[in-house]
Amino acid sequence: MAEIAEIAVDRNARGQGVGMILLGATEEWAQEQGFRFIRLETQSTNPAACKLYARAGYRLEGFDRMLYANSENAGETALFWYRNLKA
Repeated sequence: MAEIAEIAVDRNARGQGVGMILLGATEEWAQEQGFRFIRLETQSTNPAACKLYARAGYRLEGFDRMLYANSENAGETALFWYRNLKA
């Protein structure tokens, strides 16, 4: 399984398909490397990212309410998204 640790699009470039291009390039690389799945994580306070991941074919498969408990993001929920590259 490949993991996307960090992905971001500059505010001025949002809504122009940049996120989909980044995800597509990552998926292509992961397939070339022989990975069958990709996992990424975002916060529950980022609905724009959640919509992007859902549109790109990722499925919300898990969450963790305590992951950020001792951080600046305390109170937020970590959402774990997965994409099956062989489907």
